[in-house]
Amino acid sequence: MSSWFGWFTGMFWDFLISVGLANKEGTLLFLGLDNAGKTTLLNFLKTGRRQVLNPTTHATTNDVTIDRLVLRIHDVGGHAQARRLWKDQILAGVQGIVYLIDSHDPGRWEESRHELHNLLNLTDTKHTPFLILLTKIDMFEQEGRGCPSNEEVAQVFGISDLINPNPGPESSRRPMAIFPSSIVASGKKLPDGREEDMGVGFGDGFKWLSQFF
Repeated sequence: MSSWFGWFTGMFWDFLISVGLANKEGTLLFLGLDNAGKTTLLNFLKTGRRQVLNPTTHATTNDVTIDRLVLRIHDVGGHAQARRLWKDQILAGVQGIVYLIDSHDPGRWEESRHELHNLLNLTDTKHTPFLILLTKIDMFEQEGRGCPSNEEVAQVFGISDLINPNPGPESSRRPMAIFPSSIVASGKKLPDGREEDMGVGFGDGFKWLSQFF
């Protein structure tokens, strides 16, 4: 039995329902540099535990299948071999790409920018919706300073003219939006008085992405 079978949990299924991805058919691809937060985010959805996991040290791919929805998680790197892997094996049949950027590590933004543009320039992704998650925004609050704005990130990454969160039915441009996110509890109160235990931002991001499936 696959070790990824543990992902079939009630919490994870409830999350898919809440963001409109339950019973959807297609493949979502999670991309980003090592330590961007992909494995940590998905482990949180799986277990409900806020556990920072060690970053992967080489390009890896894992698939999680729930009904007709496939979540494909891949750690990307800057080397040519990894880029060939995207084109030859990973991008086929993908309906949406979730690209994670570590907001708290601007020293690697140029590297991440390079990888993002490699993806955007591939023919296979010309019309693929891109959800960009700006991760770890809670760390700025802990330090008493503001996190980068969506506009600042878009400018640094050279995608200001590509942001297209609300494409019309006749639009030929790919949908793309940035959502600041964190797995740390939001602190919002539920109707019954309990504190909401989900994180910030990624739920709204997945809701946005689900409309294109």
